[in-house]
Amino acid sequence: MFDDIHDLLSDWEGRLILALLLVCISLLPLSIWAAVQESRQWEEFSKTHNCRRIGEMKGAVQTGIGYGVTSNGTMGTIVTTTVEPDKTGWLCDDGITYWR
Repeated sequence: MFDDIHDLLSDWEGRLILALLLVCISLLPLSIWAAVQESRQWEEFSKTHNCRRIGEMKGAVQTGIGYGVTSNGTMGTIVTTTVEPDKTGWLCDDGITYWR
């Protein structure tokens, strides 16, 4: 295994692949941290602005047809899917309704 890693690092393509792999792996904890921070900011904002729940909207899954790379690697017509999560409406004392 160490020989494989050494061979991978011997040329610039291998170093580039390894660097991209490390960047992709480091994005996962960074995105989790960002989501936790955003949630904490909303909690603080909702407390200071006396926000109260006023409604809910059900999410949806929509499909469509687009143009892109197909499963065999060629360009062609593909099926697209869009997922919209459920939302809760919050009315705050600044007069704005926030949907989260």
